Amino acid sequence: MSTTTFYPTAGANSPVDGNVIVDDVTLGTVWSTVRSQSNADHAYVTDTNQYTFRTEKISSRYSIDRSAFLFDLTSISGDTVTGATMSLYLLPSGGSTTQAVTLFPVTSSLASNANVVVGDYAIANWGSTKLADTGIANSATKGQYQDMTFNASGVTVVDNATGGVVSLGTRSDLDIDNTAPTARSYWQIYWADQTGTANDPKLTVTHSAGATNEVASINGISNTS
Repeated sequence: MSTTTFYPTAGANSPVDGNVIVDDVTLGTVWSTVRSQSNADHAYVTDTNQYTFRTEKISSRYSIDRSAFLFDLTSISGDTVTGATMSLYLLPSGGSTTQAVTLFPVTSSLASNANVVVGDYAIANWGSTKLADTGIANSATKGQYQDMTFNASGVTVVDNATGGVVSLGTRSDLDIDNTAPTARSYWQIYWADQTGTANDPKLTVTHSAGATNEVASINGISNTS
């Protein structure tokens, strides 16, 4: 059994991370319109830190954030995934918890594995199945990693992507459940563009060699997975 940690890459490169936002300042007086519109107002792919929790109402306007986190699992091709945890590092300051919001991992489907664009916002590009039973609440401790341990559905998604890029994302429980927010709620995380990987989004995968690799090992062929 092995454990390997994967990170997105910085900038518009595969595997990318970034987010799309419908901003309450530009439009958004109808929740259903904000939630289901085709394009975001903004797409961010090169920021060191950016919103990810934002699902909020300011005065009469709504705002929604959807974030993408892609990881290249080529190095564990053929292995069987038995566990996975996605971790996000919350900025030590800033944000608002006026209304309780919880962030959950979901699948994402971007136009490209190397960029995030406004058209990625469309709700059809984001899964509605929560890949972890416990998400990250906006009351969570700042200035450290917060983990989302994948459930059986999440492990299956990761296992099916070994040998390629797994396209994950996050949505708030309000967005997933189609519940309009009533107050402010926003937090920020560090992204892959932050220098180094000490604060980057990460996916930690527990995996074991598949049958082919096990046979190779028995026959004296090195297996480094």
